[in-house]
Amino acid sequence: MRCGICDRSLSGGWTRGRLKRYGYYDCKSCQGVRIAKAELEEGFMELLDRLRPAEEVLKLLSAAVLDRWSQEQKGTVGCRSFSSPRGSPGPTESFEPP
Repeated sequence: MRCGICDRSLSGGWTRGRLKRYGYYDCKSCQGVRIAKAELEEGFMELLDRLRPAEEVLKLLSAAVLDRWSQEQKGTVGCRSFSSPRGSPGPTESFEPP
């Protein structure tokens, strides 16, 4: 996490109350930011929820990955379908005429 004022990393720490300890994050550089651990982490989880891809996007991505994997297994993608006789250059080797 970075400070919204000076853009330096926030430091984590604990403070002791009467009955328990409380986590917090603060900026040791400019001392302009101090936020409770629970508040910062809740905001971060909300951000992650907003960034989560829609279910239909995940389904399309899964289908595309499985389709590509299936093509590679069949040898129909790129140079995976290339097979060379023993001793001749393969798809990753270079060939220079004599």
